[in-house]
Amino acid sequence: MTFDATLLVDRSVATANVALGGDGQGGAAGPAGGGGYYLTRFFTTDTATVRHGVIAGNQAGEGAGTPTGGGGGGLFLQGIAATLDHLTIDGNRLGSANMQGGALVALSGLAGSTVALRWSAVSNHTQPAGASAVHAQTGNTVTYATGLWDGNFDDSNEGAGGAGTFVNSGTMTNGGSLLYTAPGTPNFDYHLQGGSPAIDAATGSTALLDFEANPRSQPDVGADEFFNELIFANGFESGNTSAWN
Repeated sequence: MTFDATLLVDRSVATANVALGGDGQGGAAGPAGGGGYYLTRFFTTDTATVRHGVIAGNQAGEGAGTPTGGGGGGLFLQGIAATLDHLTIDGNRLGSANMQGGALVALSGLAGSTVALRWSAVSNHTQPAGASAVHAQTGNTVTYATGLWDGNFDDSNEGAGGAGTFVNSGTMTNGGSLLYTAPGTPNFDYHLQGGSPAIDAATGSTALLDFEANPRSQPDVGADEFFNELIFANGFESGNTSAWN
């Protein structure tokens, strides 16, 4: 969680965390936000950059009592100018249909959030049914660059009542299964398998390293760079993957 802070998170994994709301002092109910990241600003103009990482299996839930609102199973972004590059955002969830944004929610604090979601994979956000993976409220903007959807109940709330502004939506495509090695509990293994549509698909990215600091050649979408491509590019014998473990 950050409050009026400049943040850089590079090559990090945030999995299986839970943020719960509930009854506060005197019975006041407070909603929860940000199962993985809760980033907000009210008085300054600071920014957040999260890149080359996995945000998976996190939850924002109501907890005890009857809090209303909140959300962002993976990321809660309030008034933030956020840059989100080469992320694998998978299988995060909300505890209630009253909440918004299984993968991320963008809402206003000091000003509206401006979110650049680039070269990232957003997948398998299905709980609760009906919730959008990416949810931007009115006055907030999400700008995409060459990413992938897969297996979400609803990819975003674009075009719905009360929605924010979405830019370059056509650069986000649904190419079928992303072929993660062992996603979700208990392994949370988001290495790509051969044949994934994420391989070589991060058009425009100049990233040199993936989330494990392995070199990228033609960058893949998401946190991981497929190892077979790297083996051949760097002169390793086929089948020798020990350098990338």
